Amino acid sequence: MELLNKPNQFHIISIIIFFLNSCFWGIMKPALEESLEESIFQKDKKFLISASGKMEYSFVSNPQDELKKIDKKSLNTIAEKNRYAILLVKNLELDDAEETWIKILETENRVEVFYNLLRLYFLKEEYTKAKELSKKFILKNRSDKKKLLSIGNSLKEETRFEEATIYYDTLSEESGLELESLEEVARYFYSIGDNKNALLYYERILEIFSFHAEALSRLVILNTKDEKYENAILYFQALKKISPKPTEFYPFLFRAYYETGEYDLCLSLLNEIPEKVKREMDIIEVYLVTEPNFPFEKIQTKSKVENFYSSPEGKKLYKDIFSGY
Repeated sequence: MELLNKPNQFHIISIIIFFLNSCFWGIMKPALEESLEESIFQKDKKFLISASGKMEYSFVSNPQDELKKIDKKSLNTIAEKNRYAILLVKNLELDDAEETWIKILETENRVEVFYNLLRLYFLKEEYTKAKELSKKFILKNRSDKKKLLSIGNSLKEETRFEEATIYYDTLSEESGLELESLEEVARYFYSIGDNKNALLYYERILEIFSFHAEALSRLVILNTKDEKYENAILYFQALKKISPKPTEFYPFLFRAYYETGEYDLCLSLLNEIPEKVKREMDIIEVYLVTEPNFPFEKIQTKSKVENFYSSPEGKKLYKDIFSGY
């Protein structure tokens, strides 16, 4: 009987442990979420007190105490209402802060309030709201194109690149500002290594201006990395029409020619690639299509190249290249 009871006792203990564990995480999860929220909103220092001249950011040590001192009905100026909304954010009263800034923007065209509400939506990951806000603000200021562009530039200067990208993406729908806005979005995605979106936005640039040098050159690189070699070659041919010898892109074109079996073009292009660039090209194929007496001692990947070059696979590939297979 004792042996029969032991599994039951163990089973009961397991249930108790599971129950206590569930209760613990049930209590801890909201606490962890609250802690994360605090770390984002309370520590963020990008909410603006003023945007006139040099941007002035807020610093709040104890928002709860500050809010107790404020009579909401006595808030008269935009500066007072804006500061009140910042305190609400720092006290995690996010909906009230949003409502305060929205009400200001309904009657006043204030840049610092726009920046702050945009920041709030960005931190809350409410990107659709951020775009809708940007669209409304752009429509109100569409007569002043210089101002519209300066807003994006100011966000970049303050290292608010993600918010600037959301804003520029919306601005790209505005007539006369499409090209400059798309350039900014494409550069951002390219800079962070988001090749898929970078390619998409550079292609949109070419729909507006077919011989955009930056878009063509980046599309050569992106399509080579994406193994879309035929596309890379086409973009390079267009690039050559505006830049007779874009030698910095020859390594990418070389790879594209090689992968598409255009070995004669590989050999021809190899003669045009500067020696220094050639030695920095970290692809075995460069050395396979050049003369057997290529100075391997000058190549950083010496052992890798020599081993492959002398292997049966390497010898066959070298033979195939020169026989045109």
